[in-house]
Formats: sequence, C-alpha cells, structure tokens
Amino acid sequence: MEYEEYIDVKKDRLKGLTYDQIFTYLKNAKKEDRLEKYKALLKFRNIPFEADLFTWNNDDL
Repeated sequence: MEYEEYIDVKKDRLKGLTYDQIFTYLKNAKKEDRLEKYKALLKFRNIPFEADLFTWNNDDL
C-alpha cells in the first residue's frame, strides 16, 4: 500500500495569501519539512485546511 500526505485549502479561504507567497516561503525549505512549514503558515494566518493521507494499492510494484 502506498500513501501520500496532502493539505487541502479552499482558494476562497486564503485571506489574501497568494500561491506565489506560499511558494516563496516554502522554496528554500528542505523537502521533508515543507508540509509542516505549510501547515504552520496556515495555522499562523488562521486559514482553515484539511490534512490527511491519500492511500492506494499498487500491485504493479
């Protein structure tokens, strides 16, 4: 079974935060730290989001 973490944010709830600002904030972070930094940014800005695991079976591997 494979899995991947995701964060779902509705565009209309970003409260003025742009994708370019998010990218600029996260681009210098280590890849393994980006999700936690993104969650921290959203919490700091009081932006609601959903975080979960997406799972699937991959029998081809």
